Amino acid sequence: MPTCCGSPWTGRPESNAAAVTQVSTAQARRVTVRTVSDVLRVCYTGDPPPGWVLEQATTLGVELVPLGPGGAPVTGVEEAAERLALLRPGGYLMNHPNYGPHLSGELADAAGGSLRIVTYVGATRELGAYEQFFDAAGLRARNVTLTAPCGPSLAVAESALTLLLALELGLVPAHLAARDGHAGYEQGVAIGARRGVVGSTLGVIGLGQVGQRVSQLALGCGMRVCYYSRTRRPDLEDTLGIEYQELPDLAARANHLSVHTPIITTRGLVGSDVLSSAGGITLVNNTADPRIVDPAALLDALRSGRVRRVAVEGYYPQPHHGELQGLGDERVVMLPPYTSWGNSPREQERTWRQQLETYRAFLAGRRSRDELA
Repeated sequence: MPTCCGSPWTGRPESNAAAVTQVSTAQARRVTVRTVSDVLRVCYTGDPPPGWVLEQATTLGVELVPLGPGGAPVTGVEEAAERLALLRPGGYLMNHPNYGPHLSGELADAAGGSLRIVTYVGATRELGAYEQFFDAAGLRARNVTLTAPCGPSLAVAESALTLLLALELGLVPAHLAARDGHAGYEQGVAIGARRGVVGSTLGVIGLGQVGQRVSQLALGCGMRVCYYSRTRRPDLEDTLGIEYQELPDLAARANHLSVHTPIITTRGLVGSDVLSSAGGITLVNNTADPRIVDPAALLDALRSGRVRRVAVEGYYPQPHHGELQGLGDERVVMLPPYTSWGNSPREQERTWRQQLETYRAFLAGRRSRDELA
């Protein structure tokens, strides 16, 4: 006798209906049909998620929709409030390159009390780093969970090490000489003063996600690593084989310094009191906002030779920016902000998978490892 999904198919309408009912009842025991209220709607700013992310999010019960109509950027508070009131999201995802207006508690209220989780795709889990993007106290007072998957950390770390190698191997002056038809090539390399990095000491300022990755990469290149952080990490000292130093001592001991702290809480951290201890170091500052290193102190250290060369990502205010440019490409490499944050496809995939896991944990009532303390 023919069967339908394991049930007898008799050819008689009344019997067939009974068989379908039997199958449907059995499937209902195994399958949970999601209603609209079961779905976590998440508004995102910035770049849209890839198609595979949208598919997996749907499977989890997450609907990812752009905050702006058709994915257009939303920068004004009033427009954002109108969209939140219309969409009534349970989640809010702030993604590169357009993070939307500052998300205050009052703006979150426009969603009608539906907002439950806010995520910023950043490179640190230090809450203070995100004050310019959202009001943590105001959101927490409304029982909103705050998370930050540290997606770009490897991309930023790779860029920091690449900049350091370019400076210490004299690649910039060599390039400039070759561009000019090899005229003065030997002089260009001499200006670069190739020192290499194997056997040298790298001082890492800030041992968050990026600082840890920079340390790992530097150790793999044969460097010794010392670090400074407001919170000492004996566990990582043992695991990685790195050494803690107070900031002035770190500048005195290191051949190179790499800066990886959040701008909000550490602006001006590296000033004249630190750089006065340096002895001809190379400095890499690819934090997207360079003002963690005081510009006047940096210029003074460059002119005195305490800092030999520097790579800066982002813009100092004038006149400091122009004065740095005036020192020449051989000594100062300048990059637009967020140059280092352009993730490779692998890092982008890892970041999105991490974000999906955050939503999985949230929907299951578990604390995500990306939740901000």
